[in-house]
Amino acid sequence: GYGAAKDITMVGPTQGQGAVTQFASGLHNLTGTAGGWRFARAVDLVRQTSVTVGISLQSLDLTHSRIILELFVATSASLAVIAILSVWMVSIGIRPLVEMAKSAHSVTAGALDTRVALSQRLRGTEAADVAQAFNSMLTSLEELVRREEGLNGELRRFVADAGHELRTPLTSISGYTELLAAGTLSPEAEEEALSRIRSESARMGRLVEDLLALARLEGRSGMRVEYFDLSDMVTNLVHDHQTVDETRPVTVTTPGPLFVSADFNQLASVFSNLLVNLRVHTQEGTSASISLSSRADNVLIQYNDDGPGVADVDALFTRFWQADRGRDTPGTGLGMAIVAASLRAHGGSVTATRAPGQGLHLRMVLPCTPHAPTPGDSYHG
Repeated sequence: GYGAAKDITMVGPTQGQGAVTQFASGLHNLTGTAGGWRFARAVDLVRQTSVTVGISLQSLDLTHSRIILELFVATSASLAVIAILSVWMVSIGIRPLVEMAKSAHSVTAGALDTRVALSQRLRGTEAADVAQAFNSMLTSLEELVRREEGLNGELRRFVADAGHELRTPLTSISGYTELLAAGTLSPEAEEEALSRIRSESARMGRLVEDLLALARLEGRSGMRVEYFDLSDMVTNLVHDHQTVDETRPVTVTTPGPLFVSADFNQLASVFSNLLVNLRVHTQEGTSASISLSSRADNVLIQYNDDGPGVADVDALFTRFWQADRGRDTPGTGLGMAIVAASLRAHGGSVTATRAPGQGLHLRMVLPCTPHAPTPGDSYHG
């Protein structure tokens, strides 16, 4: 196994198999290395004979060097592959963090809808969990900012609307007050001036109350959910209307008791404003009808009258819009805006149809599921 042996020297008899056996029985081995050779010497102490064998180590050294070189190359290549894979895996792992940093800068710059994009292969990793939590935080932040912007917008609009609409009655009150202070009016004129001041003051009071009610509705603040019979509430409001005005009859159609959980006062304002509009904006003899029907997940309310109708049904629910603004009417132009805001506050909607001269038709959907009374309900009687 050592290759071709060279310079083999044998000393002493080596006759036959018995001699070999006898030689082996007293064998004493001596080994050594010199000059790139490996020597082995066997001495038979009994017979005093010896055998010396030498083999060159050059091929062994070459093989050893080649093995070391191959191991070095293989190890270097493995380390290089491991380093490349490690860098690649780390880059993939921190990619969501890089995306989060970019998203944070975008949000700071005002792009509130920015989110961290995640590839499918990163799902389930810790970095992906952090990115998803970051996206949830951005969503909550965007909703908070949008809500704050909406409230600020409502406040600015409230102030602008109030200032615009209050200017006219304040001007009238100021003018009549100056005339009274001058003392140049006759007793009859003074009484007329005082009457106008009282009228304009009452108009200002109604306007401020309606604006505050509208602001609360649009801000969806102060809602108080109660349990009550919607049919009974509508019937009572219509009865109150007939007591005030018998010339505009209103019929009510209900499926019987219709118990719902909603804000009693806000829904009462819906029907109250409808009846006020009927009294203010229609001629005597105009009739109207209100029908309630129960569905699986909502209540359908329909209002119909045979009055003059509305030319612009799209503007009907706009603040301060009045079809007969040129007339001296006691309305503030906020009644139908309050109706729409009340229904929106409950998650509902209202639509208007009918052309001028064909009356007004309103279709209102209230998504509060009717249900029978239960012992845990807080009843509004």
